[in-house]
Amino acid sequence: MLKRKLILLAAVLVCSGAATPPPKRIALVIGNGTYSYADPLPNAVSDAEKLRRTLSGLGFQIFPSTQDLDQSRLGKAIDDFEDELRASGPNVVSFVYYSGHAAQAAFGINYMLPVDLDPATADVVRNRGVPIASLFKAMEDANNDVNILVLDACRDWFEKDKNLKLPKGLHDMGLHGSVFIAYATRSGTTADEGPGLTSSPFSNRLIEALQKQASEPVSLVFDDVQTRVYADTDSVQLPMYVNGLVRAGRWAFSSASLDQVAETPRPAVADVNISAFLESLDRDKLISFTHGNVSFVDVLLKRRDILEKYEINTPNRLAFFIASIAFETAGFRQQVEKFGYSATALRRVFTSRIISDELARQLAGKPEAIANFVYANRFGNGPAESGDGWRYRGRSLFFITGRGNYRRYGQEIGADLENSPDLANDLETGLAIAGAVWKNQRVNVAADEDDMPGAARRFRGSSLSGDLPGRMIWLRQAKRALGIAN
Repeated sequence: MLKRKLILLAAVLVCSGAATPPPKRIALVIGNGTYSYADPLPNAVSDAEKLRRTLSGLGFQIFPSTQDLDQSRLGKAIDDFEDELRASGPNVVSFVYYSGHAAQAAFGINYMLPVDLDPATADVVRNRGVPIASLFKAMEDANNDVNILVLDACRDWFEKDKNLKLPKGLHDMGLHGSVFIAYATRSGTTADEGPGLTSSPFSNRLIEALQKQASEPVSLVFDDVQTRVYADTDSVQLPMYVNGLVRAGRWAFSSASLDQVAETPRPAVADVNISAFLESLDRDKLISFTHGNVSFVDVLLKRRDILEKYEINTPNRLAFFIASIAFETAGFRQQVEKFGYSATALRRVFTSRIISDELARQLAGKPEAIANFVYANRFGNGPAESGDGWRYRGRSLFFITGRGNYRRYGQEIGADLENSPDLANDLETGLAIAGAVWKNQRVNVAADEDDMPGAARRFRGSSLSGDLPGRMIWLRQAKRALGIAN
């Protein structure tokens, strides 16, 4: 009888199909701090060790011996990780963290710098640095759903030839399918560890978020890290991320199985005919206009149907549109509302809400507390204790703020922004939100008349006279990028 029951049970399992097992989790955590020819980074190794312990607690298998790697050991660590990733099959989650010196050489190629490299010239960096792009290829070749690459490595260029003018920081590497990329600071800028700190501001907040927010989508985790680091550094350092997890964009560190994770819902492709003008857009000129924001430009070109849907389909309309995005995002650098306010700034910006110096001092330097207080019981939000102010803070290419606006624009573009507010920072979703705002405010009317003051009035409800010089500068640059004579 027992044997018969076991046979029947086996038959049921075969017929019903066993659940997909939890994905294998592998992590490469590199901390390069003791450099022979460049400034030491005292926190790089300790930050990497703290992150190792955190990721281990989240079920990751950590690759060993990844501290202070010279060229040979750094290259081998990358090769071994790539081999393991390719051999693990599609049911694997990978996480790579690099803390150390890095450099952007010619043509926008980013390199990790081994501790024994003397970065005297661009040729040395190209020949002996380890290109980060090799990790992308391995991640894409693996055909798995979730890869996370974190670069706390946005440092200055260390060439000895000071006449060689090369860009600082790291270059935006674009949107890669199945890869979530997080940068410690925005493209082309540097991040300083700061004297006396025991962790870099970025790594400190990242580790804290992984420990406290493991059940939230990875994009929301980094969304919060971004705002907190910006406040911690007095509005100097703004981390950036690009979510390429097309098949599992809602993945969380607590997710048990990849087949239970939904993809990030992007706006549906509109059934429209793309105009000849939109088909003719020049990618290189647009990248130059955006100061190297490859991710935004590639999404703009990929989703020309969104531009057509909202009738942003003439040279002047598109010039006004991308110039307004550039202005609102501080040069394509900021897609989330900043709360790095001092007490003095709080009193100035939120005069009607922050009614005393004492209250301003209590809130200064506390992003969540500021957002929850100043946006309480406004824009469809609940009271301060509901957390709505922080959850529905300003996001996207044109900031939308408050639960009510998240609900409204979510319904307009077909995305559940109310329950997943971080979707507003997805570039395709953000482009759709911007298009919906643009059409609702009828800004194309002003664009057709070449009227930037009128566009500002329609867009923000006032002339915004103090903003007009900045808007006009971006408009002139946009027109040049689109081949419109001034």
